[in-house]
Amino acid sequence: MKHKIAPIAGLAASSILYLAILLTAIQYNGQQGEAFSFLNHFISDLGNPLFCKKHYIFNTGVIISGIGFGIFAFCMRGIIETKLANASVYLGVFAALLCSGVGIVPAHHGFLHLIIAVSFFVLMSLAMMLYSISILVSNTNKFPNYIAYYGFGAMISLILLLFSPKDLMALEQEQGALFERPDYWLIAISEWMVFFFLTSWVVLVSIYLL
Repeated sequence: MKHKIAPIAGLAASSILYLAILLTAIQYNGQQGEAFSFLNHFISDLGNPLFCKKHYIFNTGVIISGIGFGIFAFCMRGIIETKLANASVYLGVFAALLCSGVGIVPAHHGFLHLIIAVSFFVLMSLAMMLYSISILVSNTNKFPNYIAYYGFGAMISLILLLFSPKDLMALEQEQGALFERPDYWLIAISEWMVFFFLTSWVVLVSIYLL
């Protein structure tokens, strides 16, 4: 029964999150009155009440989606019956709670929000990588290998995110509303890449399970 719940929870959580992002992004008004761009704005900018009037849409969507991702992760338990797969499931559940924490503690809370957001990205990417490894080493063939290989995308993007230059982030904190965003900001793009691989992997697995 729980294996039937997993794809429903995964698709619902991803859909709610995508919708919340789109609804908030189209009404975003940044520090200098700029429109939202996926090329130079961070995901959490959408939840900052200082610059985004519809921040509550994004934050509520993130909280609900975190719960959905937690249900998805928990219901993946037992599909691949290995210790590594089960460990990744519990890690995924904890990471999903942190996802909700991103909405509960929005971006204007500064360092605390940053810790929660980074922890979510790191732990969820790790959980996805471990489960992907489980797929490759499993003898049951419950999932095709392409799902496993796709799952490594989040970790690769995370490494790019962690090693991206962060000097402009410090400058943004220092200059505030005077900060001029570059047209293309590598660390912001990297964050969106991690987000894309995390959520699209859930969608891919959910569709396959259906």
